Amino acid sequence: ADGKIWFGTADGLAYMDQSGIIDTLIMPTDISGTITSLAADSFGNIWIGTLDGAAMYMPDGYFATFKSAFSDDASRQDITPLYSDAVGVISPIPLGGVFTDGRSGDIWFGFDGCAVVLHSPYSASESLKPLKIYPNPAVAERRIVPTIYIADVPPDAPLLIYNSAGELVRQIEHYWKAQDGVFRWDCTNDAGQLVAPGVYVIAAPSENGIAKGKLLLIR
Repeated sequence: ADGKIWFGTADGLAYMDQSGIIDTLIMPTDISGTITSLAADSFGNIWIGTLDGAAMYMPDGYFATFKSAFSDDASRQDITPLYSDAVGVISPIPLGGVFTDGRSGDIWFGFDGCAVVLHSPYSASESLKPLKIYPNPAVAERRIVPTIYIADVPPDAPLLIYNSAGELVRQIEHYWKAQDGVFRWDCTNDAGQLVAPGVYVIAAPSENGIAKGKLLLIR
């Protein structure tokens, strides 16, 4: 990824750049620093298996962490269908346990006795799909508004939400999307205020083009 050679060590993640300089990265505190396996996808993300949890390191410097439902210390948003928190380990021998499929975006994790696939949004595509927005129309009752889910967003794209007058009411950076690749919008503007009912245009600009969609908000 970016001309770097990546290393997974017993003490964390490191890389060597094109000039031969080796640098280390601070691992998230909620997973093990002992890396058992690495794999890169076509978007430059580094997928990591450890003795206690998995992670994705993104080119912009952010980590997303993943734990199994059997974890006793995972936050709710980190829970995934991982079979175990020990990735790529057949006791007591660590094996390569993370594999990426650039065409489908699937990430395969190997465990002692089985494999689990996570479906990521990082798949090869010749053209951008329209954004999938739901519920749509969205109905707000008694100032209780539904959460809006926006899917099929390009991996490197933020969300820009415009009202019918063409004014930008909310910008959500790409690193705020959930681990399933889906954005969630609470129908507030950048000041935290509920937006008015009406038609909203949602755009996701990326280096491959702009994915768009429309939302009707009713009260």
